[in-house]
Amino acid sequence: SESHESSFPWGTLSSRDGYLLVRLHSLPSEEVAQDALRRIDAALVVSGLRRVMLDSQDLPAPIDAINRMYWDWAEAGKHHDRLAILVHSDMKRVQGNMSAVAKRIQLRSFHSQDEAEQWLNTRDRASSRRREITG
Repeated sequence: SESHESSFPWGTLSSRDGYLLVRLHSLPSEEVAQDALRRIDAALVVSGLRRVMLDSQDLPAPIDAINRMYWDWAEAGKHHDRLAILVHSDMKRVQGNMSAVAKRIQLRSFHSQDEAEQWLNTRDRASSRRREITG
């Protein structure tokens, strides 16, 4: 399917088959980080997509305040149901997955886009069952 890519100072957005692909290149300030989140949400609303792949592999590590902002956004899940994050380091991947499990959000970190895509596009039976048991 044709994917239309929009470019911004902080990165790019493009709708893929079943998910929105967000490539983050630079989040120099909280304003920029906030703008990125607003545009991601807007793109989700317009496209009707509920799954996001966030590629942060080219992103220099953002400040703590921005990290928190993105976790809050992930946790609120206003316009998305699932979030796959592409990261470089193993530590980041493990930490991200542990935080997501602790916060009970549908978020996983991956090294490869293929694995992330597979997870994003799998049917969500197990997690809804889990929620009934724990909730």
